[in-house]
Amino acid sequence: QELRLPSQEITFLELRIVLYSIVRMESNYIALIMEHYIKIIARLTMLASIYIVLPCLHQKHMVALTIP
Repeated sequence: QELRLPSQEITFLELRIVLYSIVRMESNYIALIMEHYIKIIARLTMLASIYIVLPCLHQKHMVALTIP
């Protein structure tokens, strides 16, 4: 299931909203889900690199994700 977004120009606020909604999912495979969607988002935005810091709710600390 691909993430459907209205345009290829996505602001960091929109990106954050999408990622927070993914983080909120109750899943043991949250890391795999986030990685999957972040790769899709990175492809859609055509950004050379994305640096995102997310609260990982089940781990109770900040997790930094980098997509080269």
